[in-house]
Amino acid sequence: MAVSTANAPLLLDNGMSAYATDPILGTGTAETWHTLGTLTGYAVAVARYRKTTSNEVEIDIQVSSAAGNAASAAFSVALPAAYRPLNDRYQALGSSKAVAAGDVSPRIVVTASAGVITVFQTSAVTAQLGGTFRIPLD
Repeated sequence: MAVSTANAPLLLDNGMSAYATDPILGTGTAETWHTLGTLTGYAVAVARYRKTTSNEVEIDIQVSSAAGNAASAAFSVALPAAYRPLNDRYQALGSSKAVAAGDVSPRIVVTASAGVITVFQTSAVTAQLGGTFRIPLD
């Protein structure tokens, strides 16, 4: 048996998992992963986002630079308004490269106003970067 209320996630009993409602497509439409597109100077293995049942945006990123990256690069797809946090958010990225003296600590910045997700790291390095983040929307 399914239980739902307007503008709330659909919750299922009998041990089935809950899912978020897609804020753009509306009530009754299960949320799925959405692409963040491309990232100049990087090979993108995974770059996606979705809304959770806890009113968070979940961001999942796995990219590789091949010494042609700039110090910062923004994904080609910005988060729609319904997926943006109230304030700019900063998250550390895991890296396959040991951070040396003078290196930029790999991170993403999610801007609240435009929904742009930018990757920062030292320019012209070869590294794999990744992480999965949950950012509150309220």
